[in-house]
Amino acid sequence: MMYDKPKRWVLKSPFHTGHVSELAEVFPDAVVVWMHRPCKSSVPSWASLTRTVDDLIEDDVQDLKSLGQEVLRYVLA
Repeated sequence: MMYDKPKRWVLKSPFHTGHVSELAEVFPDAVVVWMHRPCKSSVPSWASLTRTVDDLIEDDVQDLKSLGQEVLRYVLA
């Protein structure tokens, strides 16, 4: 079965936010829509996503406090 090329990509992972310039370089026609969420809700959500991915990849997952600090450092950079 042949599939049509996607007409629109939606990147919802917060990990893309650190690479918007590279995204624009590869996809110059890209439209970036920034959906602002308060840090009070977005940082814990991001930390939860990171923890879920870590659980799949690593045997020894870092403690939640250091994970939260790491996510916060990335967000504030």
